[in-house]
Amino acid sequence: SVSTRNQRLAMVHALARFIAEHSPEHIEWCGAIRTIPFKKAMKREITYLEKAEMDALLAAPDRRTPQGQRDYALLLFLYNTGARADEAAQLKIGSLELAQAQTRALSSVRIHGKGNKLRRCPLWPHTVSALTPLLNDRAQDEHVFLNRCGRPITRFGIHTMVERYVKR
Repeated sequence: SVSTRNQRLAMVHALARFIAEHSPEHIEWCGAIRTIPFKKAMKREITYLEKAEMDALLAAPDRRTPQGQRDYALLLFLYNTGARADEAAQLKIGSLELAQAQTRALSSVRIHGKGNKLRRCPLWPHTVSALTPLLNDRAQDEHVFLNRCGRPITRFGIHTMVERYVKR
């Protein structure tokens, strides 16, 4: 495929750059190698879920179990904030600013994103009420979402969880 060819060409370009730096007699040859252009690849269209599909996904977890409550809160958090799986996995309790009155204007979260960028997202009252039981007097530097072993969930764990509920 085009992306595989471009990845391999990038490796050849890097090798040519290395050879040029360490063997001056091959600079001309390396320059010729590095002029080989990358192929243009079509960008995939980003898809999204309709409201009914998202409602079905949120209805899938069994909220009578602790794992189901965590999964529901995580899915709702992802829907509410638009956070990436890795951003949700790295979320610390100290990043949540939950209002006691649970009004939308007062509750928010600081998300540490790609490129060390910080952004603040408002939290819906429903999201706050789903997150609150997960926090139960835990330290501010702990992760919000834990796996079934009590360790921080990973982005791969989130991916697996979402796939499981999509199949349901």
